[in-house]
Amino acid sequence: MPNIEYTSLHVTGHANGTVANRFLKQVDKARALAVIFPGLNYTCDNPLLYYITRLAIERSADVLQLWANYTLPQFQSLSKPDQVKWLLEDAKSLIEAGQNQRRYEHLILVGKSIGTLTLAALFEPGKELANTPAIWLTPLFHQPLVLNSALGASGRALFAVGTADPTYAAEAFKRVQSLSTAQVVILPGADHGLEIPGDTPGTLDALKKVLAAAAAFLDDSILGG
Repeated sequence: MPNIEYTSLHVTGHANGTVANRFLKQVDKARALAVIFPGLNYTCDNPLLYYITRLAIERSADVLQLWANYTLPQFQSLSKPDQVKWLLEDAKSLIEAGQNQRRYEHLILVGKSIGTLTLAALFEPGKELANTPAIWLTPLFHQPLVLNSALGASGRALFAVGTADPTYAAEAFKRVQSLSTAQVVILPGADHGLEIPGDTPGTLDALKKVLAAAAAFLDDSILGG
């Protein structure tokens, strides 16, 4: 692993609240900034996001991880539009703070579950980040905003989902697979954590498939750009 400094950035988001984060900064120069939006109960220390962080770091990226807690009643009690507004305000402030750290050649975004709702809000048609490369893990395609934004985004995209995930929408993934900019990894029997219940070797094989696709995606997005 490259030499990394672990710190956090001062970020003010929704309602002037502090946006918790972890910043993994290359001691030497960085070509890219990867910003990661995790799931509600799936943090950046869980396997998928932990190893995607490592992959990005190995490719000369700084990594900015969101650590906000959206399980709190203040967030959960809101309507869906108000939740999206909150997520978007936090995300825009986080990205801006990250981009202010140094001059980057590339920006890559990663979202898991509710993090894909954040991606969707950032990628709505006409938004300035709509052509940003992104990794969508277990995207919430049952929500129209997520599917429509994924279909309308112009940047390269990697999507990963399991067929045993309650949020898996087969028809939506067929539409996404038709995009020239998209790569799709569908894991038979994998759940919302992209794990196969009762099958640890199978879970590790599934993880390896996603990480191999993510490594190639980051190669193209960082080293190939």
